[in-house]
Amino acid sequence: MHSKELIKSGNWFADILLNFIPYPEDTTVTGLPDEMIRMAGRQAFAISTCAGLIPGLWGFFTILPELIAVTKLQINLIYKLANYYGKAHRLNASIIFSIFATALGVGEHRIFMREVGPRIIVKTLSSQALRKMAPQIGANVGARITRRYVARWFPILTAPAFGYFSLATTTKIAYVADEIFLPDMDIEEVLTCSQGHELPQGAAACPVCGEEINV
Repeated sequence: MHSKELIKSGNWFADILLNFIPYPEDTTVTGLPDEMIRMAGRQAFAISTCAGLIPGLWGFFTILPELIAVTKLQINLIYKLANYYGKAHRLNASIIFSIFATALGVGEHRIFMREVGPRIIVKTLSSQALRKMAPQIGANVGARITRRYVARWFPILTAPAFGYFSLATTTKIAYVADEIFLPDMDIEEVLTCSQGHELPQGAAACPVCGEEINV
């Protein structure tokens, strides 16, 4: 698939979410939450700005690698924040999906993450459900990013703007994660299908809609 089509489809995000999540022990806390968020924001700004300075046809080939690099940076930051609060061992792809969906206002994310008193309840999605829903986030980001195909012909003017977009998005994602991981909150995992129906333990298919389950 052509890189522009892949970006628009949003499948690149599903691939990262399901295949490139770091192990908790590989992410080290490097300061207080605000310090780590500021550092990650600067790194995201640098990645996007530097990629945006490459002009013309060569610049087109930097867009997908830039997306992947910034998204992996954001996921690593989520793990660092979870590590800071001692909750990295609770993280999974569903929680990360919920953080991104909440921060970006994508889809029916409230079905999968809700606040109950001092606790955050996150429903654990099956791999099929994640594969089905995660592209919504990738397509949401990709719709804005594809503007860069035109912008690559005017790199000096547009590169800082795209750098700021990556910085702002990284910061927003981080503060959603930081709120979830506050010490007085907990995470309860409930397995669901992609429609949000809760599943009994060991279910091979959703009893409501019939969706097959492969966690």
